[in-house]
Amino acid sequence: FRKYTYFATFPEEQYNSLRELIIYLCNRFHIPHEMLPDNKRYRIFSSKTEAQTFEGICTHINYRAHGKTDIGNGFSWEKIIY
Repeated sequence: FRKYTYFATFPEEQYNSLRELIIYLCNRFHIPHEMLPDNKRYRIFSSKTEAQTFEGICTHINYRAHGKTDIGNGFSWEKIIY
């Protein structure tokens, strides 16, 4: 992923807290609990229209080609998808 080989792991407590936060935010702001599919999860949106019309959960990786790389291959998405 983006020329990196090693990634930090995340403790279970962090996954649990993140899952709770996502549930809260989705409910509070009426955000569909839709994740980007695996083949798009680590890619920039293909167009401005795609970015503006996607309804669900994405990350800064989907908006920026450079810089933020903290959610990489070491992140276990299946632990937060319910």
